[in-house]
Amino acid sequence: PNQGIAELRYQIAEHLRKYRGIDAKSNNIIIGAGTEYLLGVLVQLLPKAIFAVENPGYKKVTHVLTANGAKLKHIPLDEVFCLWLLPMEFFQY
Repeated sequence: PNQGIAELRYQIAEHLRKYRGIDAKSNNIIIGAGTEYLLGVLVQLLPKAIFAVENPGYKKVTHVLTANGAKLKHIPLDEVFCLWLLPMEFFQY
């Protein structure tokens, strides 16, 4: 399957919903080899997007996205943070 195994994508969507408060659909999740490569592809597919990056978070994600020309918005996290609580104005430059 070109998106990855359906059951794995379903379980990831459930995890995001339960633990991150993100209503992700399994058909919007793509499984692939190599985080750096996939992040680069994502930037190419969404060239005008602003990417939300967790802060604190994995610094390599920030580096890879920036190296591929992505616009970033660092999102502060705490124990009860949910991305959907942020107003859209937060993502405007």
